[in-house]
Amino acid sequence: DEDYAFGLIADELSTALFERVTRDKQQGWYFQDAPQWFVQGIEGYFGLTYSSSHERNVTLPKYIAAARTRPAGVRFDHGIEARNPNVDGVAMVAFLYDAYGADCVDSLLTSAKPTFDEAFSAVFGDTQSVATKYRAWIAAKAHAAAK
Repeated sequence: DEDYAFGLIADELSTALFERVTRDKQQGWYFQDAPQWFVQGIEGYFGLTYSSSHERNVTLPKYIAAARTRPAGVRFDHGIEARNPNVDGVAMVAFLYDAYGADCVDSLLTSAKPTFDEAFSAVFGDTQSVATKYRAWIAAKAHAAAK
Protein backbone atom coordinates (compact mmCIF):
# COMPACT_ATOMS: atom_id res chain seq x y z
CA ASP A 1 0.00 0.00 0.00
CA GLU A 2 0.95 3.66 -0.19
CA ASP A 3 2.19 3.93 3.42
CA TYR A 4 4.43 0.91 3.00
CA ALA A 5 5.82 2.23 -0.29
CA PHE A 6 6.62 5.64 1.24
CA GLY A 7 8.28 3.94 4.20
CA LEU A 8 10.35 1.69 1.97
CA ILE A 9 11.50 4.61 -0.19
CA ALA A 10 12.47 6.68 2.88
CA ASP A 11 14.29 3.65 4.33
CA GLU A 12 16.31 3.06 1.17
CA LEU A 13 17.09 6.74 0.54
CA SER A 14 18.34 7.14 4.11
CA THR A 15 21.15 4.71 3.30
CA ALA A 16 22.65 7.23 0.86
CA LEU A 17 22.32 9.99 3.46
CA PHE A 18 24.06 8.00 6.21
CA GLU A 19 26.78 6.82 3.83
CA ARG A 20 27.40 10.41 2.80
CA VAL A 21 27.47 11.76 6.36
CA THR A 22 29.99 9.16 7.51
CA ARG A 23 32.14 9.40 4.36
CA ASP A 24 32.30 13.22 4.39
CA LYS A 25 34.31 13.22 7.64
CA GLN A 26 38.07 13.51 7.42
CA GLN A 27 38.39 10.41 9.57
CA GLY A 28 36.29 7.95 11.50
CA TRP A 29 34.07 4.93 11.04
CA TYR A 30 31.83 4.42 8.00
CA PHE A 31 28.14 3.60 7.99
CA GLN A 32 28.43 0.08 6.58
CA ASP A 33 31.09 -0.73 9.22
CA ALA A 34 28.49 -0.34 11.98
CA PRO A 35 26.77 -3.42 13.41
CA GLN A 36 23.65 -4.54 11.57
CA TRP A 37 21.36 -3.60 14.46
CA PHE A 38 22.40 0.02 13.87
CA VAL A 39 22.50 -0.03 10.06
CA GLN A 40 19.14 -1.75 9.64
CA GLY A 41 17.73 -0.02 12.71
CA ILE A 42 18.41 3.55 11.67
CA GLU A 43 17.36 2.89 8.07
CA GLY A 44 14.11 1.33 9.28
CA TYR A 45 13.56 4.08 11.84
CA PHE A 46 13.98 6.78 9.19
CA GLY A 47 11.70 4.86 6.84
CA LEU A 48 9.00 4.83 9.49
CA THR A 49 9.42 8.35 10.85
CA TYR A 50 10.04 10.26 7.63
CA SER A 51 7.36 8.80 5.39
CA SER A 52 3.70 8.88 6.38
CA SER A 53 1.89 9.62 9.62
CA HIS A 54 0.56 6.05 9.57
CA GLU A 55 4.09 4.65 9.54
CA ARG A 56 5.11 7.04 12.35
CA ASN A 57 2.06 6.67 14.55
CA VAL A 58 0.91 3.10 13.90
CA THR A 59 3.71 1.01 12.44
CA LEU A 60 6.63 2.30 14.55
CA PRO A 61 4.75 1.59 17.81
CA LYS A 62 4.12 -1.94 16.48
CA TYR A 63 7.86 -2.44 16.01
CA ILE A 64 8.50 -1.25 19.56
CA ALA A 65 5.74 -3.51 20.88
CA ALA A 66 7.25 -6.48 19.04
CA ALA A 67 10.66 -5.74 20.55
CA ARG A 68 9.07 -5.39 23.98
CA THR A 69 7.51 -8.86 23.80
CA ARG A 70 10.94 -10.38 23.14
CA PRO A 71 13.20 -9.21 25.97
CA ALA A 72 16.15 -11.22 24.61
CA GLY A 73 15.79 -9.52 21.22
CA VAL A 74 18.33 -6.88 22.26
CA ARG A 75 21.26 -8.18 24.28
CA PHE A 76 23.97 -6.19 26.00
CA ASP A 77 26.37 -8.99 27.01
CA HIS A 78 29.23 -8.17 24.65
CA GLY A 79 28.35 -4.80 23.22
CA ILE A 80 24.87 -4.47 21.73
CA GLU A 81 23.36 -7.24 19.64
CA ALA A 82 19.89 -7.53 18.13
CA ARG A 83 18.30 -10.84 17.25
CA ASN A 84 16.34 -9.22 14.42
CA PRO A 85 18.05 -6.00 13.27
CA ASN A 86 14.98 -4.99 11.25
CA VAL A 87 12.73 -5.00 14.32
CA ASP A 88 14.87 -4.94 17.45
CA GLY A 89 17.34 -2.61 15.75
CA VAL A 90 14.54 -0.18 14.91
CA ALA A 91 13.41 -0.26 18.56
CA MET A 92 16.97 0.33 19.75
CA VAL A 93 17.43 3.31 17.42
CA ALA A 94 14.01 4.69 18.44
CA PHE A 95 15.21 4.43 22.04
CA LEU A 96 18.44 6.31 21.24
CA TYR A 97 16.51 9.15 19.63
CA ASP A 98 13.91 9.22 22.39
CA ALA A 99 16.24 8.89 25.39
CA TYR A 100 19.31 10.78 24.19
CA GLY A 101 18.06 13.02 21.39
CA ALA A 102 18.89 13.65 17.76
CA ASP A 103 22.02 15.65 18.61
CA CYS A 104 23.60 12.59 20.26
CA VAL A 105 22.71 10.31 17.37
CA ASP A 106 24.03 12.93 14.93
CA SER A 107 27.29 13.15 16.89
CA LEU A 108 27.61 9.36 16.66
CA LEU A 109 27.29 9.56 12.88
CA THR A 110 29.80 12.40 12.62
CA SER A 111 32.27 10.99 15.16
CA ALA A 112 35.92 10.86 14.11
CA LYS A 113 36.48 7.78 16.29
CA PRO A 114 37.94 4.94 14.19
CA THR A 115 35.26 2.36 15.06
CA PHE A 116 31.53 2.43 15.64
CA ASP A 117 31.95 0.91 19.11
CA GLU A 118 34.42 3.61 20.16
CA ALA A 119 32.15 6.34 18.79
CA PHE A 120 29.10 4.80 20.47
CA SER A 121 30.85 4.65 23.86
CA ALA A 122 32.10 8.23 23.54
CA VAL A 123 28.57 9.50 22.83
CA PHE A 124 26.34 7.27 24.95
CA GLY A 125 28.63 5.92 27.67
CA ASP A 126 29.18 2.36 28.73
CA THR A 127 26.98 -0.43 27.44
CA GLN A 128 25.54 -1.32 30.84
CA SER A 129 24.21 2.20 31.47
CA VAL A 130 22.67 2.15 28.00
CA ALA A 131 21.16 -1.27 28.79
CA THR A 132 19.64 0.03 32.02
CA LYS A 133 18.10 3.01 30.23
CA TYR A 134 16.84 0.82 27.37
CA ARG A 135 15.14 -1.61 29.74
CA ALA A 136 13.46 1.27 31.60
CA TRP A 137 12.39 2.85 28.30
CA ILE A 138 10.92 -0.36 26.90
CA ALA A 139 9.11 -0.99 30.22
CA ALA A 140 7.70 2.54 30.13
CA LYS A 141 6.48 1.92 26.57
CA ALA A 142 4.77 -1.26 27.81
CA HIS A 143 3.13 0.68 30.63
CA ALA A 144 1.96 3.42 28.24
CA ALA A 145 0.58 0.83 25.80
CA ALA A 146 -1.40 -0.84 28.60
CA LYS A 147 -3.29 2.37 29.34
